[in-house]
Amino acid sequence: MSNENLIIHAAGAVLWRYGTKKKIEVALIHRPRYDDWSLPKGKRDAGESMIACAYREVMEETGYTSIFGPELGEVTYVVDGISKIVKYWSAQAADAPTGKPDPQEIDQIEWLSPADARKKLTLDDDRSVIDFFLEFGTGTTALVLLRHAKAVKREDWDGDDGDRPLAHLGQLQAKRILTNFLPYAIEQVHSSD
Repeated sequence: MSNENLIIHAAGAVLWRYGTKKKIEVALIHRPRYDDWSLPKGKRDAGESMIACAYREVMEETGYTSIFGPELGEVTYVVDGISKIVKYWSAQAADAPTGKPDPQEIDQIEWLSPADARKKLTLDDDRSVIDFFLEFGTGTTALVLLRHAKAVKREDWDGDDGDRPLAHLGQLQAKRILTNFLPYAIEQVHSSD
């Protein structure tokens, strides 16, 4: 198989906080392997959703838990002949880090104004993500909608529709709910019937 048919899926976030004088700061990471300044991001694990990947990568690369906001968009580029698609979210950092990144992967984290971050970033694609972030701003709250997981077909069930069990796919979907919604730090749940 040629490299032109391969696609690497990755995800990350613009991790932000209110710094001094309530000014917005974004986190940049320095990767010694590439000697570059980047936004926290990384490759998706098998079976992992994109948002779960972004949440995990932000935590691994910065040590911060975060509350995710809106999806900012995606960038696509080619590395060694292989297409890489990276989805990004806006994510507000917790007050203090709860862990530390692997120093062989990430040796520095800097909090900068978005303007200074744009100047320091190595790749133009990362600069465009900062631009997406600035377009959305920080006052946006995500509204998360969840449709039920895949259930057994109606024609294969004789009981009340509300009691219809999950199909095998639905059971897998139900197991992933937590990792897909944990990044949003959901405080309220509303349900129809």
